[in-house]
Formats: sequence, C-alpha cells, structure tokens
Amino acid sequence: MPKIDQQNIRIFHILGDNSDDELLEFLKKSLPLFKGYLLVFDHLSDCVKEFLDSSDVDYVKNKHLRFADNKEKTANILKKINVQNNIESQKNDNLYSTSQNIDLSSVKSKFITKLVRSGERIVNNGDILVFNRVNSGAEIDSQNNICIFGECSGDVKCEGEFLILSKIIKGKVMFQGEIITPNMLKYKLNLIYKENNNLNIKDILSL
Repeated sequence: MPKIDQQNIRIFHILGDNSDDELLEFLKKSLPLFKGYLLVFDHLSDCVKEFLDSSDVDYVKNKHLRFADNKEKTANILKKINVQNNIESQKNDNLYSTSQNIDLSSVKSKFITKLVRSGERIVNNGDILVFNRVNSGAEIDSQNNICIFGECSGDVKCEGEFLILSKIIKGKVMFQGEIITPNMLKYKLNLIYKENNNLNIKDILSL
C-alpha cells in the first residue's frame, strides 16, 4: 500500500481577470508572501508558468475547486493591491535616504521592498505596501490602504478602507482615527477594517 500523508494547505486564489504583465509584476513583488502557500490560478499563461517554475512556487490551474463566497474578499484585497502599480516609481526605491523626507503623493501606489529606516517619512495619497521591517522613528502615512508585512516599530497613519499588519513592536499606529495597539494583533497577518463604523480585525490567511 502506498504511503499517504494528509496535510492542510493554505491557498491564494488568483482570479482570471488579470493581464499577464500586471500579474507578473505583482508576483515578483509579493513572492516572499507566497512562500509556503499553494497558488490556484483560474487562468495560467505560459509566461506566468515559466516565472513560477523558476521561482520555486507551488501552483495549480483551477479546474474543479469551488471556493466559498468569503474567499472573494481576499481576492479583492489582493487585486486592489495589484491595480495601478506604477512600474516607473519602483525604480526610485534606491533614492530613499535616512536623512530626507519622501513625498510620494504623485504616484497612485507604492511597493517598498527595502528596510524603512529611522528618519524616513513615506507619504502617499495611494496605497503603500511594505515588504520589510519599519524601524523606530520611521513614518508611513497614506490616505488610502497600507500593507506592512514585516515588523513595525514606526508610526503609521492609514485613512484607507483597510490596513494589513504583521506585528507592532512599538510606535503609534492609527487607522481611520483609532489607535491600534500590539495586543490587538493576534494573527500572522491581521486585516483591519471598519464595518458599520465598528473596528474589525481578522486573520487574512484564514479568510
């Protein structure tokens, strides 16, 4: 009899209404987040498949899986993160300096893969996505959504529809005028949003 081991898997469902260029850019920036997950694609082109194979990411093309309605919320969040990514603005990552304020209000969304150091002030009218740690003395301020996947020790002010945080070490975190404290974050990735003016915090990885 063959040896069989039952496992629970965590899935990201990638919907089919994405262009290849858009999807590839998002996957490249979000690759650290996808390690340990199975990506399920409604549509999978050859160029995307080639990138996934070279990046050692587990994936399948969706043929028979049926997801519950609440999966759509996660997919919409990921889609919103991806939409209107300004490729040219990514080339400016190397211009960050610990000694100067950074005004990104001219771009719609911003990906940050490097460490946000003390003294840096990142301001943007669009979404801000940070795939690294935010040090004490740094400041992240957006009129839209903020996603910080590393530990946060700096100050954060988010006025968007949602805020995604991994862990608060110290610093002041504000979401739509309410203070978010470290003991409020119980999950690996916390989705913070308001519904009927009530603050909600959910485990984004279990939606």
